Amino acid sequence: MGLIAAVEPNLAPFISQRAVQSALEALLYSAANPVIEPLLGLSLVDERLTDPDTPRGAHLRTYALHTLLVDVITQSYHKQRAIYGYSAVSAGAPVVALLAALAEDGRTANHELLAWSVLYARYVRVDVGLQQPELADALSSNVRSIRRYQQHGVRRLTARLTALEWETRRHQRKRRLALALPSSEPPRLFGRERELTALTDTLAQAPRHVVVTGVAGIGKTALVQVFLHRLIADDRLEGIVWLTDPPSADYVLAQVRAALLPPDAKVDVRELLALRPTTVVLDDVTALWSDVAQFDALLQALASALVYVTSTRYSPLSQSHTVLRLTEIDREAAQALVHEVAASHDAADSDDLGEILWAAVGGHPLALTLLTRQTELLPALDCIDVTQTVEPLYVSAYATLSPAERHALYSVVAMPSGLVNVSDVLSIWQSLFSPSDLTALVRSSWLIRRSVEIGLVELPQSARHYLFSRLAFDAAAQTSADALIDGLDRALHVGSRLGAAAAEHVLWTRDLPVPPALRREWLMRLWRTDAPVDALPRWRVLLERELAEADVQRAALSLMLGVALRRLGSWDEAAAALTKTIESAGRDGEFLLQGEGLAELAILDRYRGAYESALERLAKAERVAGRHKAQTLLDAITLERAQIAVELGDDAAAEARLATLADSLRVLALKAEVRVMQGDMPAAEQFVSAAYDFLPAGDYAAEARLRTILGRAYQQAGALSRAREHLQAALTRLEQSADVFGLNRARGNLAAVLIELNDLDGAGRLLRAAEPEQLVLGDAAGLTTTRHNAQIVRLRLTRRRR
Repeated sequence: MGLIAAVEPNLAPFISQRAVQSALEALLYSAANPVIEPLLGLSLVDERLTDPDTPRGAHLRTYALHTLLVDVITQSYHKQRAIYGYSAVSAGAPVVALLAALAEDGRTANHELLAWSVLYARYVRVDVGLQQPELADALSSNVRSIRRYQQHGVRRLTARLTALEWETRRHQRKRRLALALPSSEPPRLFGRERELTALTDTLAQAPRHVVVTGVAGIGKTALVQVFLHRLIADDRLEGIVWLTDPPSADYVLAQVRAALLPPDAKVDVRELLALRPTTVVLDDVTALWSDVAQFDALLQALASALVYVTSTRYSPLSQSHTVLRLTEIDREAAQALVHEVAASHDAADSDDLGEILWAAVGGHPLALTLLTRQTELLPALDCIDVTQTVEPLYVSAYATLSPAERHALYSVVAMPSGLVNVSDVLSIWQSLFSPSDLTALVRSSWLIRRSVEIGLVELPQSARHYLFSRLAFDAAAQTSADALIDGLDRALHVGSRLGAAAAEHVLWTRDLPVPPALRREWLMRLWRTDAPVDALPRWRVLLERELAEADVQRAALSLMLGVALRRLGSWDEAAAALTKTIESAGRDGEFLLQGEGLAELAILDRYRGAYESALERLAKAERVAGRHKAQTLLDAITLERAQIAVELGDDAAAEARLATLADSLRVLALKAEVRVMQGDMPAAEQFVSAAYDFLPAGDYAAEARLRTILGRAYQQAGALSRAREHLQAALTRLEQSADVFGLNRARGNLAAVLIELNDLDGAGRLLRAAEPEQLVLGDAAGLTTTRHNAQIVRLRLTRRRR
């Protein structure tokens, strides 16, 4: 049984027969006021849109859905015909040929074939325009039977689409999980089957926590990666959070939460991990060992997760865990590794090279890899035991590098851990080295190819640590670091996206010595108020660390920290940071910054329902912004006033303020809510449609919120069919998001409408999926509603059976 077996049924897509029938009708004609097709949000449609052969143009999602339906019906119809030895019907077959094929179908009297026959004739061969009486004649049947066949066909098509969608989502999840690892392709291991078996055995334990220890370069990270790739291939994982050198236990919990939950969900991480089988990898935990008690508490909080810790050191922990100590690989595996490395680099592999290297360094994988490519380093290894530390080997290898190659090597240190695209490195620091310098590093095994994709390389963690340590005493290394920092600074000034990612990594790791003033300048330049939620825990650490050291620009840093904390849901801490911003900015005469702090604090007040206080702060901020003619801040204040007006039910005030603002996702969503309050549903739908142009790619939760606005409004207005379409569209998208809290609320919303439409089976299915997850999540309000509606379903089903 796979680890996801317990939750797999709840992950199945909810595709209703009504939605399928609606999509089929759209193949026949275009209505003046078409319903929203929930099937447009299927992953099957997304997959078709990524096909390079898909034609470009307007209404692509509708086109993709329609071709999907046509293909599934056609394939299923021909498969059924093949059972009877009948040939496939040509897509352009004339009417006579089509009628002859239908006559063959009718003679079988097989309900499955007849069901697909009806769907094919009506919805695929729309050019023929056969109606039900004509179909009845062709199939030697009657109109009433044709209707039954069509209903049965829709049920079968719904089941087929559900199975295809589930399979597509499984494949998408596997791709997403593989990309969450440092290398999307598993590294090649030699002689580690015993260790992989030991890791498999730990899956039956509780808790499933493993500390993998061993000297630098022994293959700890590679072992964990290979094992997780196997779990992904076997469909035994649903989420992965990989953290390299985490600075604290609090940071780990914040990062896990940000990766798995929306910030406004008041759910404990340990509750979520009990619901969703997730793996947390803490790779190279040097900082965490400084506080073993906090480390223990962290493992306790992650009790329900698969946790893999890699470390060169180990101290006893009170939480139950398995210790897996990696030692050298055996002689046979070492020789296989040497042969593989030599072959992959087109190097001469004499029969005795493996023996020579085995005698020199034993079965240390990294040492074997480096020496296979640089056998000239062997004389320098006299009496050096590299199985305990590979630093002497790195010292010798580093001495052979040219200045340009050293620049290139340090450039990879400046990039985020994991796979690095050499073209990205060259685009940032093209004046410091050439492609041939990077190729030389691959040839000498400083850089390792870890992917089938050309140009992707990885720098081992042990090499990173060694290169970083040289900066403390090597003037030439410091010169390389200074040149790289200057290059990054130039890239930031021209707005390089790649340079921004590298600069943020450099600020995070502090591997390269960035001067304090430049560090703060980079922070100001890199900060985005709309930074992805999973990046905010890192920004919190960056800003708190900088504030602890900075003696200038404290107000600006406090403002950034306050915004990050607010978006992370840490409201009390956010209020404290923003209050400091206001006080410090006022004291230093930075009044515009003070106004920004007031506006941010007003948003916190609104979150807490303190609207009067929020409006007072906004008024003060508006006066400051007006004096400084700060239009961006004025627009932000106007938008916040509009939001408050909507929440207070003042549609006129909200409409007046929104009319002065340029369109954006939030502005259009608010305009839609205003139209809903005014009962103008067609206008509300137009604003929602316009908002789609502003949706970030893949932000399914945001798309679901737009649909939910309309769905709830139509429900209140009594337009239940319309509400159902919007709420199912919202549910379809939330099924594909990480927002498990919102997903179960969406299930409840749709179930309530289905009950009113007397679709008790569909409502019961949704409520059965929602209840156990809401119980684990502690969603008391949602659980109460779910159980109430489930009781209604049970009572009505009981009456129906009587």
